[in-house]
Amino acid sequence: MAHQRICVFAVILVWGCLASSSYHTSVAPPQDLQITDPGLLGSLDVEWKPPLNVQTFNECTVKYKFEYRNAGDRDWKVIFTRKLKFRVGFDLSRTAEAKVQTLLEGRCTDDVEVQSEWIHATFQVPLQGKLESEVKDFHCIYHDWEYLKCTWQPGLLAPRGVHYGLYYCAAAHERETPRHPRLLPSRIRRARGQRQLPGIRP
Repeated sequence: MAHQRICVFAVILVWGCLASSSYHTSVAPPQDLQITDPGLLGSLDVEWKPPLNVQTFNECTVKYKFEYRNAGDRDWKVIFTRKLKFRVGFDLSRTAEAKVQTLLEGRCTDDVEVQSEWIHATFQVPLQGKLESEVKDFHCIYHDWEYLKCTWQPGLLAPRGVHYGLYYCAAAHERETPRHPRLLPSRIRRARGQRQLPGIRP
């Protein structure tokens, strides 16, 4: 009977040690999540730094779960990665939202995935000009993969004869087209521009 009690006690003790070890394994979230605008008219850079205690987990794999969306969207776009920086596309007329957490798994966690808390960041492009001057019914049509035609209507309170300028991205540089675009534009700035842009061949 005494032998039975000792065995049961030993089993409970071992299980308790393992459970305690797994329970106390935790990982900090990433640091310094930032969203910056490289000036590419739709693409933003999202980057972060590793958690403070990442050096202590030599027997585990450290990954990150990165999610992003525009404010008002129901679903997040999800990326699992070991990288610390991504360039992703956003609708710059709305607030950009991003969040990231640390994922830890391996011998140090008994092969159980441990997740950190989330860290969050937002980014809003400063609006230029009067909000009421923003163009309406903006559309672009790509004809036979040869040229692009973009049309729009003036804003509700745009002054008579206002000139709208079209900005577009090419070869990682922001440009303003004098009369015609050569690539699909990804952002229209407020308060300047042209009413209709016939497409031309590049």
